[in-house]
Order: sequence, then structure tokens, then C-alpha cells
Amino acid sequence: MAEKKAECCYLLHLMGSHGPIYYKRTPEDKKIFFPICYRADIENGSLKQIVNSYDNSIVYTNFILKSVIDELSKYQDDFFVQAFLLCDVISIFILRFF
Repeated sequence: MAEKKAECCYLLHLMGSHGPIYYKRTPEDKKIFFPICYRADIENGSLKQIVNSYDNSIVYTNFILKSVIDELSKYQDDFFVQAFLLCDVISIFILRFF
């Protein structure tokens, strides 16, 4: 009988770029846009600070996704590797209706 390969599924749920605490979405050493709004009451921060904080979260999310893709690509010759990216709205829809 042929040897069966183990099946596995990994789920990675990122915090994403949800506010208002954008500054917490990026480690300090990965922030590239400054000045940053370091407050939860973003209405008291400048527009530039808020945009920079949000942009840093987008860049960091891209970094994480690229790292995952690079890691998975190492195994594509030996395993069936597939990645799906779902936004919150789609995830909620799937959980409720399927």
C-alpha cells in the first residue's frame, strides 16, 4: 500500500490595518514613515501622523505576507501548497453561510 502523506492546514490571522491604534500594528524596527501618531484618540493626531501610522501597517502586512509566500514556495515541489487571502467581510460571510 502506498505511503500516505500527512495532510495539514495552517491558518494565519493577521491583525491587519484596523484603527484607531495603527501604531500598534507595526514593530518599532519596521516603521519607515514618520512622524507617527502614538495615541488611540487619533482625532487629536495630525493627518500626516495618522497616514504614516496606517501606511506603516500596510507595509508591515506586506512584509509578513511576502515572508509567508517565500517560506511556502520552498515546499512547492514536494507538497501541494496553496494560500488564500480573505478579508474580514468574506471571512464572516463564509462562517455564517457555509
